[in-house]
Amino acid sequence: MDGAFSWERPVGLRKGDRIDVHLEAHLVGGSEYIYRWDTTVREGQTVKAEFRQSTFYGAPLSLGRLKKQNKDYVPELNLEGEIDRFILGMMGEGVSLGRIALELKERFPGEFRTEKDALTRAGELSVRYSK
Repeated sequence: MDGAFSWERPVGLRKGDRIDVHLEAHLVGGSEYIYRWDTTVREGQTVKAEFRQSTFYGAPLSLGRLKKQNKDYVPELNLEGEIDRFILGMMGEGVSLGRIALELKERFPGEFRTEKDALTRAGELSVRYSK
């Protein structure tokens, strides 16, 4: 989460005030979190402010992203996926990274301006997936 766990409105604080915060983070969709934080501000025994807040309504989870994680969704590769599949397929056939880079530049000319760009992409997958 970017930023801080702010309050809904400003609260004037004095020395001796007590702030109690209960913070929860719930993993959603495998890589996103929804945060909830309950805050109570006390001056002695008197509650000056109380907040119940969450990122739920402002969470960066889109319906499209959730739909793509549904068990019934039938995914189709986008261009990035096609490129990765091509690289992984060639790696699986034992082709050198230099040759993969040449083939990438030929097959996806709009995506790789130079052979070095293609080699960088293939190299990243090699680091991640090769033995």
